[in-house]
Amino acid sequence: MKRLLLLIIFIAQFTNAQDVTIRTNVGFAGYGNPFDGYYFSFDVGIPIVKGVSVAPTFTFATNYDYKRIDYSKSFPGLTSPSEETINSTNNRGGKMSGLFEVYCLINPLQFLKNRKFSRHEFAIGAGYGMSVYNHNYYQFDVIDNTNTISVLNKSGIRSSFSVKAFYNYYFRHYFVGINIGAIDFINGEGVSLLGIQFGIKL
Repeated sequence: MKRLLLLIIFIAQFTNAQDVTIRTNVGFAGYGNPFDGYYFSFDVGIPIVKGVSVAPTFTFATNYDYKRIDYSKSFPGLTSPSEETINSTNNRGGKMSGLFEVYCLINPLQFLKNRKFSRHEFAIGAGYGMSVYNHNYYQFDVIDNTNTISVLNKSGIRSSFSVKAFYNYYFRHYFVGINIGAIDFINGEGVSLLGIQFGIKL
């Protein structure tokens, strides 16, 4: 990862600063349902050659339940729930992850010399990097007439692979658009993204 960042910095030295793009997008993250979570993403697009750029990207996504769990009650039993319990509909909890990835983006409209497309930007690409994640699961039971909560927590750092596509419409140097994609599915647990995007070309 360090070598990749050094390579990006080296390439940036030969890039016209006026072509660098700063993008921010926010919207829904899907963990089974397209709208059961939310995400925020920020990236800097650095052109390499015409129509191709790299973009160091930070993304935060979560579907944590907004409801609070009341720990003021007594829960004497503490057990590790089974996989079947984790997947049951009685769970409350959620997932949260922060990703740092470097995307390679292709903008096919830049290969066209038609002025009608000067205000339009469309790009597709894939990114690779690392994900810092935390998963919490809560299961409520009644054992021997006693309220019991079982808790499972999984967290760590792992590699990640993501894809995305976006469309922007420009108002001079500023733009607004839409972003769709899927993050962190190198581990078979992909999260879909759908949001609005805005930013500026320097």
